[in-house]
Amino acid sequence: MRLRSGPDRADEVFNLLLQEGDCPPPQAAEKLGMTSRQFQETLRYLATMGLVRPAGDGALPAPVSPETAFALLLDTAEQTTADRLVGLRSLRAAFGALADSLPAFQSSGAPQHARVEVLVGQRRIAESLDAMAATARREILALRPNDLAAPERWGEAARRSGQVLARGVSLRAIHLHSTPENPSGHAHLCGLRRAGARVRLAMTLPFRLTLVDDVRALVTLSSDSDEVTALEIHGAAMCGLLRQVFEHCWVYGERLAGPEPGPGPGPGRGPGLGSGFPERRVREVELTERERMVLRMFAAGLKDGAIARNLGVSDRTLRRTIAPLLTKLGADSRFQAGMKAVERGLLSRVELGAAVA
Repeated sequence: MRLRSGPDRADEVFNLLLQEGDCPPPQAAEKLGMTSRQFQETLRYLATMGLVRPAGDGALPAPVSPETAFALLLDTAEQTTADRLVGLRSLRAAFGALADSLPAFQSSGAPQHARVEVLVGQRRIAESLDAMAATARREILALRPNDLAAPERWGEAARRSGQVLARGVSLRAIHLHSTPENPSGHAHLCGLRRAGARVRLAMTLPFRLTLVDDVRALVTLSSDSDEVTALEIHGAAMCGLLRQVFEHCWVYGERLAGPEPGPGPGPGRGPGLGSGFPERRVREVELTERERMVLRMFAAGLKDGAIARNLGVSDRTLRRTIAPLLTKLGADSRFQAGMKAVERGLLSRVELGAAVA
């Protein structure tokens, strides 16, 4: 059986369990030419997928039947497709908001005060990013759609992030769902979280963006040539439009697994000082992905009609989602639901502020 997600050799391990389930784990790993750590990580992945069941100490877990495995994988594929559709709808909404804002932007005379510079080559782009990190005072927003294409730059990104977070600058970053599946990517995201950044994951992202204090931005362009190109944008009006795109992506993004730190580390706290951030979260409430999505859209101030359209459901179906959501949170209103979600670590206070301001 071929498993198309997760560790590259999950299918080999699953097939071995089907054929030789009584084989001791060290011998099973040796048969597949895997280290013990690789083998155990793959078993954990299979367990999270529901494809194996725990066994006694020192024994291999028992695999589910092939028929059950096919059904589980089909369910996962359907959910992944649904998630991608939600991501595409969020991008459509983001670009719709951008298009709606352009007439006012054009009539305001703001383009005369905006400045755009074309940067060619990774060296010039890195210099611009260094300058932006050095001058950031309040907040940095980042969209990162293609980190796996250049993992060697994670070190540079970690250095810049550490510098701004140590100064008390807020950092929010959205990466692709595939990033934590790569060991280096997972380590990078965990490092960001420990340093105080807030991280979310998205199925799709429109472009690579770094936005600093709503007045300066860097947008990287895709290119068929060897030289990467970026636009360095100065001006509050244009940066305001880019912020709208980021906020739409943020609303529909999923939180990185694990407790999320507060809005920022505060002055004088450097990267890696995890003790300065709240680590304990109450997790007694389990929400479905649709309920989490509705909660985020509550926070963004969307009305029922807009929420239903973004989810691709009818108003009646949405009402059937909202009612159990309020019940689970023990809330009588959306405002109370937001407050209780904050208490349980399901929504940050910064996100809640967007809903009640």
